Amino acid sequence: MFDKIKEILQKPFHHNKALIKGGADQVARNNLAIINQSGVLGFGITILLCLVTPFLIPEWFVTIGHVLIALNYLFFTILSRYLIKIKVRDVKAIRLLTDSYTFISLILIAYINTIPYPDKPGTLMASMMILSAALFTYSIMEATVIFTAIMGAFVYLTFAFKADVVIGEDLFMVMSGYFLSGVVFLIVNKLRYKEFVLKNHYIMLSSYDDLTGVLAKKSCEDACKEYLDYRTETCCAVIVIDVDNFKSINDSYGHYCGDLVLKTVGDQLQKVFLDTDVIGRIGGDEFLVLMKNINDIEVIYKKLQHFNQVVKEAVFTQLDIPVSLSLGGVTTGYEPVDFTTLYQLADQMMYANKPSQKSITVRSVKELEGQSKSNDGKIFLSCHQVTCDFFKSQLDFECDLVDIFSSPMDFKLPVKDIADIAAVVVDYHQLDDDQYSFLERLKDNRHTKELPVLLVNAGDEIKGDLEKFISHHISYPLTREKLEQYMMHRKNVG
Repeated sequence: MFDKIKEILQKPFHHNKALIKGGADQVARNNLAIINQSGVLGFGITILLCLVTPFLIPEWFVTIGHVLIALNYLFFTILSRYLIKIKVRDVKAIRLLTDSYTFISLILIAYINTIPYPDKPGTLMASMMILSAALFTYSIMEATVIFTAIMGAFVYLTFAFKADVVIGEDLFMVMSGYFLSGVVFLIVNKLRYKEFVLKNHYIMLSSYDDLTGVLAKKSCEDACKEYLDYRTETCCAVIVIDVDNFKSINDSYGHYCGDLVLKTVGDQLQKVFLDTDVIGRIGGDEFLVLMKNINDIEVIYKKLQHFNQVVKEAVFTQLDIPVSLSLGGVTTGYEPVDFTTLYQLADQMMYANKPSQKSITVRSVKELEGQSKSNDGKIFLSCHQVTCDFFKSQLDFECDLVDIFSSPMDFKLPVKDIADIAAVVVDYHQLDDDQYSFLERLKDNRHTKELPVLLVNAGDEIKGDLEKFISHHISYPLTREKLEQYMMHRKNVG
């Protein structure tokens, strides 16, 4: 019996603690928004009362307390609006602001209800205490200290300045308001806790990938964007991970084994990387990790080596299947960088490993930006070195023509220059799965369907101008089906 009573009494404290700690960011944002909205409303009502009440109650007059509370509402409205605009995320600062706003507002109400009108009952004190308890989310300790202090101040002012005839009424009002505000606080706290739990439940269901246990694509991207938007004086790294030849694994061993490979990658990601890092599955066999508070490329490289090794060992132990990963990463400095740029750079670093058979490439944003400044002309991407040489010889303007597949060098074109790519030159006798995959990835990164693909046959001894060299022009993206249709058309025409 005693344990049951103890459990009932402790439950509000547990709920409140979970709400304040687990939903700290959301509580802070909500409190800041309420300060802003209630400040606007409070300022407007105070001005309206000061203008209208003297006509309704002739003996009523404006006091310094009314001026101060109007200025109080105006000050906190301006401050909260500014903090919302600059996206402040300091939870402790917002809690202090909320406590200060509540205490100052209520202490001014206590002043107005006592000193200026010693023979009138303080009608606003109780209702304002109850309203404050309902509007804001406090910790139980904060609420107890604030409301007890306000009640004590009001009782002192009542005995010091109020007429004996109204002291009893005022004491009854303030004590009723004090206890009712406590009841309202507990009820609202319970409702907010239930909403918090329910919301988290649905977020969990929609946010996580069922197979791998890591964040789903949208949730991962949202978490990364939120962190990057609000980070201050911290560095981070974005890592993109791809399972090599995953289609071949599915074809050779079956989709069940393919799923187990992905699940193993997800499991190892959660073991190797920190709980505070953002880990997600952003494609069929592609994963992303945002490593927080890190900028040392050597440390990142060693961690990726370790992860790569444990995945290989785990997959081979469970399934007796050899598997390899391609990992690309990019580190930020202290300067702001948007998620799209980081993802595209990391994705490109990962894809740079494909032709060179490397597993891991990690570079810094600053280094890649330095490279991009040297690319002043239009960029052509070629899938064959012979194509590169001949194609460039036919151009009458400066450009960078990059062989992305047959050259042993890493493909290190800065992603920000993707907008400058004029075309992709493809030898249709050289195309394979990796090249189709690259074209599809390039489409996603470039965010446009207007990139032309020029089909050539570099094996023929072709002499003449560029127009004769180019067999055809196919709208981007190039797919195997589109190429087959085109080749069939050429055969029929021929």
